[in-house]
This record gives sequence, structure tokens and C-alpha cells, in this order.
Amino acid sequence: MNHIYDACGTSFSTPRISALLAGLSHEIEEEFDPLLLKALTIHSARYPEDVRLTQIDRVKLMGYGIPDNMSNILYNSDHEITLIQSDRLVKGKYMEILEFPYPESLIDDKGYFYGDITVTLVATPVLFSGNGVEYCQSDIDVKFGTFDEIEEKEVTKSHRNEYGPDSLANILLPDKYRSRSVNNSDHDNPFVRERTLLNYGKKYQPVKKWRVNLNELTPANKEKYLKSPKRWGLRLTGVYRDFAETRAGLERTSLYQDFCLMITIKDPNNHHMVYNEVSQLLENRNFIHSDIQLRETIQERIRV
Repeated sequence: MNHIYDACGTSFSTPRISALLAGLSHEIEEEFDPLLLKALTIHSARYPEDVRLTQIDRVKLMGYGIPDNMSNILYNSDHEITLIQSDRLVKGKYMEILEFPYPESLIDDKGYFYGDITVTLVATPVLFSGNGVEYCQSDIDVKFGTFDEIEEKEVTKSHRNEYGPDSLANILLPDKYRSRSVNNSDHDNPFVRERTLLNYGKKYQPVKKWRVNLNELTPANKEKYLKSPKRWGLRLTGVYRDFAETRAGLERTSLYQDFCLMITIKDPNNHHMVYNEVSQLLENRNFIHSDIQLRETIQERIRV
């Protein structure tokens, strides 16, 4: 009696996460969307300050960390913006944004883009319980980065857009960054606790998250990919295992994945009004977008 005991495990975390999800669902005045709630929670998660593990070990042992409180999950500061895309990706098609609204205020005095970027993807994968380690039969490949020019493309069955980037660099890949950043060995860096820089490769995972600081790119990659002028682009592509494709062909069904993608862009120096700038870029570039409807509107996440 009258003692406090410490322990960890899903039995303790599940009630807390359930209460958080219920609170988020109550505050959002839109149709119930479990993918959105899941993405919001994972997107906000951080690791405790005293955790010193490699990125791979952190994810294995702690998932993506501890979710933030409800207020911080739902509202942005003036120096950051969160864009949300929810859609269905049908097999054989892809989603591409050629004029992604990266804020031009986040270009330093030497002409390089900078910023903290967090990307979270949550999808509903194709599952088959009898396939062992290949239980998850689908994946979504995410590419986010820069390119130089929009050029005409040959229209084919798999590529129906007559325009596309000349070469879209993916700044979410670990090989773009300095080795100390990838290995999490620079413990004096205040960003190290937040960094999530994993190469998912051919692993089929319905939940993925990246958190990167553009200043940590190697000098060569910084020159190649971040030296302005550059355009920013995003591409999502559905991937399916042979078993899923064969079974869908026999059953004459269509393969697809519902997903929720969140991208937060933040000025790490808290100098520039990123929220207002990106909101204006969305208007100028004719994006169809709307704020998430909340019971109490302040400065919330934006759907695009």
C-alpha cells in the first residue's frame, strides 16, 4: 500500500492512446477518419530526452515515440505548417505534385534551402494472413525532394501525365545525409533525439515516418539538391507483391490502398512566418485545400 510502481508495456500505453484518439476525434468536426487520427498521433510522437539508441533500435523498442498532447497535435505555430493528403491509391496509378509549396523564406544567405521536415504515412495495406512474413502484401513508396525543370513526358499506360519532373531527388533517403546523422552518433546535436532517418527499402510497412534537418545533408548533396533555384515535388506510388496481383487477377478485383500523408515544414530558427507563406502559395498555385474543421478554430492543419 501507498507505493508507486514503475512498469512499461502495451497494457499501460493502450488506455492513454485510446483516450488521446477519442479526444482528437471529438475535437475534429469531420467524418470519422481512423487513418487521420492514427497519422496525427504518430506524426506528433517524440522520444524522451535521455534515450540514446540508434534509430533502428529506437523504432524496434519504442516505435515512433510518445505522442504529444492534443493541443500541440492539432495546432501549428506561425513558424511551421502541416499539410495533410488523404486519398485512395489504385494499382497502376500514382499521385504526383510538381509544384509543392516549399516556403522560399527558408533559403539561407548562401542560397540553400533549409528547414526541419517531418513526413508520416499511414496506409491500409492489402493483407493475407497465410503468407507468413509476407503477411503485408502492399506498400506505398514515398519520394519527396527537389528537381530542376518540369518537362514533357511520353504518355503511357502507367504514366498518364504528359508533364513530370526531369529528375526528382528523394531527400528522405539516408544516403543523402552525413554518416553521423544516419548513425545518431552526434549526441551533442539537439536535433538527434528528433531525427528519424530510416531506409525502409523493400520492407512493406503500412506506417512510415521520417524527420530530417536539411542542414545535415552532405556538402555535395546540399550543393546538388538544395541550391536554389529548385522546384519541390512529391510522388506516391503503390507497390504490390506478386501473390496479391495474381490473386486479384483470378478474383477480378482491383487493388488499392487508402492512405493519409502528413508533411510538416518548420523553420528551426523560428524567424519566418511559414504558415502564412505556404497558405498563400497554396492559393497562388491553385491547390484545392481546406483547414481541418475543429470545434475551436485557431491555426490548424491543412488538407490538400
